Amino acid sequence: MDAKNLSNKLELWVASDGWPFFVQPDGSLTDTIDPSKSDLGWDSLTQFLEWDDGARLGNDEDYQKYLGLSNVHAAINIQIEGLE
Repeated sequence: MDAKNLSNKLELWVASDGWPFFVQPDGSLTDTIDPSKSDLGWDSLTQFLEWDDGARLGNDEDYQKYLGLSNVHAAINIQIEGLE
């Protein structure tokens, strides 16, 4: 899954603690662009906002920051998988 292509399509929300969540096509939110790599998520935006009323919609600067972190996360996972 190409994170750069998906980032143009997915809405980004930032939790009050700074953690990113991407709205997937099915309406769920995941903490990575690729939902198969996610370890934290929500069933819907409504559920997420009920849990964190301080969350905000991400902006372009957030996208650059979290897209970079997602790419680093993916690279680390590839390296870890290679060690197993």
